[in-house]
Amino acid sequence: MISYLKENNQKIYDKNNSFPATPTPPNCDNLGAACDDLTIGKVDAIFNFGDKTPRNQMILAQFTALKLNLAITQLDGTGGLVQKNDDICLTGVVNVSGISGATAFFGTSTPTIQQVVDAVENRWTGNLTTNRNDWNFNFSNNGQRDMIIKVLTGINEGTIIVSTGCP
Repeated sequence: MISYLKENNQKIYDKNNSFPATPTPPNCDNLGAACDDLTIGKVDAIFNFGDKTPRNQMILAQFTALKLNLAITQLDGTGGLVQKNDDICLTGVVNVSGISGATAFFGTSTPTIQQVVDAVENRWTGNLTTNRNDWNFNFSNNGQRDMIIKVLTGINEGTIIVSTGCP
């Protein structure tokens, strides 16, 4: 799954576009911004919540969960991987009308999952390290960050999905 994310989602998970030509160094988690490849250590850090989890970490965690959901849909049955929930595809449609500011942000109350993915990826300005202080998104304010967290959470929980977009 990690290799799939690096190969198919390089903007965040392999910013230097080195995968698969250059394998991830074994000490990648200790190289800071010099090694932006997604690793198990970085996945653990992304999902390591506690008191006062920063908004950018919540965005990255919900976004990574969405990307993993999209990946398992594509990889289901490969190498023993099994999709245990409903499939979800980029052409799926979500209803964001119940989330304050989302319709204005996306320009529609029913954006596709691809539109949501693009909106988040295009605002990534961070470095993928094990330090959550390095994870940054260029949203205008905390209101936008809170809105995007709600959208991503709603997709991951399936509560705002109108259609999965899968054949």
